[in-house]
Amino acid sequence: MKSIASLIASLFVTILFAFTSVVAHANTPKPAALAKPDLAKGEASYTAVCASCHGADGNSGTPT
Repeated sequence: MKSIASLIASLFVTILFAFTSVVAHANTPKPAALAKPDLAKGEASYTAVCASCHGADGNSGTPT
């Protein structure tokens, strides 16, 4: 049978590990909220950049 001192030491170590686990979980950074896409800006970029080479249907007329 274990001695009282050994039981108290085991209990103390268990409480210490539980406490550090809770503290580590509480200090975990929260993920940032995702930015909402700006559809008007995306459409303007597509029209100005992508569609100039690929056309409205997305297919390029040149091999390069």
